[in-house]
Amino acid sequence: GTDGQPLAAWFWPGSRSDNPPLTVFFHGNAGNFEDSTRYTAGLIAAGYPVLLPEYRGYGGLPGTPTEAGLRLDAQAALSVAQQLGWPPENTLIAGHSLGGALALHALQDQGQIARGATIMSTFTSLPDMAGVARWLMADRFDNLSLAAKTVTPVVWVHGTMDRLIANTHGHRLFAALPEATPKAFITIETAHADRHEIYQG
Repeated sequence: GTDGQPLAAWFWPGSRSDNPPLTVFFHGNAGNFEDSTRYTAGLIAAGYPVLLPEYRGYGGLPGTPTEAGLRLDAQAALSVAQQLGWPPENTLIAGHSLGGALALHALQDQGQIARGATIMSTFTSLPDMAGVARWLMADRFDNLSLAAKTVTPVVWVHGTMDRLIANTHGHRLFAALPEATPKAFITIETAHADRHEIYQG
């Protein structure tokens, strides 16, 4: 990372020859690389390139996850994507739960230059999630204010049976998107982090 933080990532170059977009997928708080592969298995199987970054404090990496630190790590991942040959314009930024917040922030930090974004099962802000996310309460991850500024095409996905982050969060975020932003909301009959094959649809 730019602050000397050791980072890691898994990369599948894919097998397609039609200059497909690279999906950069950010996993959630309880996840790691393996969790990321569950959500992206459909893309990988279809021959699309995928980059799965790991960040400080996760997957055995040193460091403490903070909003500022995780945002640096997300930008480092997008820099790697460019080094691998994918300009921001041909990058899809995706994430689940905390990773959805990271994806939304990474998109903003990159000047909203991306092919699009997919945000899955994400909260409006951490203070709204106080019962679950006290470990990060010094941080806000104010997704609601970022959603209101998002002009990049975005697909919002949230499960109806999500007990960890109620899908009202997803609907509030989606409603906050500007009217002109190309967008779609996909409701799936699933809980917070199971039945990954549905997410891959």
